[in-house]
Amino acid sequence: MLIGRGTEIPYISSGANGCTFASAGYATKIGGKEFTLWDTVGLNESEHGTTSSPVAAQNLRELMQKVEGGLSLLVYVIRGTRFREVVRINYDIFYRAICGEKVPIVAVVTGLENEERMDSWWDDNGADLQKFGLVFTANACITASRGKLLKTGRHAFEDEYEDSKRKLYELVSRNCSQEPSFIVAHGLQESARLEPGHNSTPGFLTCMWDVLKSWLFA
Repeated sequence: MLIGRGTEIPYISSGANGCTFASAGYATKIGGKEFTLWDTVGLNESEHGTTSSPVAAQNLRELMQKVEGGLSLLVYVIRGTRFREVVRINYDIFYRAICGEKVPIVAVVTGLENEERMDSWWDDNGADLQKFGLVFTANACITASRGKLLKTGRHAFEDEYEDSKRKLYELVSRNCSQEPSFIVAHGLQESARLEPGHNSTPGFLTCMWDVLKSWLFA
């Protein structure tokens, strides 16, 4: 939606295995200003499965090597479903461990096209995210789908989609820092708080920490 038409979009997996296409940069204009958007879909988990730790580690290593000019805004995309532990883990990895809480972070909640009022999702769930330690500068509740094509020639969610685009443009332009912050790891193991019962989490975070150490002290 932010990138615009005519740009090749990375593959997003919906299968049992996590998507292995970790990061890609795209140049675009928003409000007449030039931006580079970095897509990190599938860093460690798809909708239904988990990418192996070695693959996730390689994904993170490649991303950190690419983003040399710093970051001005983190756009954290969340599916409008029940809270999952991986949502907090990724938040801690990027916002706290890598960016040291110095880069503004906004939330974009997707998949809300069937809601009577999309913004109501945040009214109902925003406090729960904060309870889990996820704090955002601002948010946008949207749909990234136009829906099926109707006999009228319009798409089922055409109005919702166009409204969502407007929300995204405003979200980015209003919250993007004027000066980019260079990414520096701030202790991944300490910043990602482990919760009991998530046996796959320690192995993943250990793998991420090994990548950060090798990147910082190479």
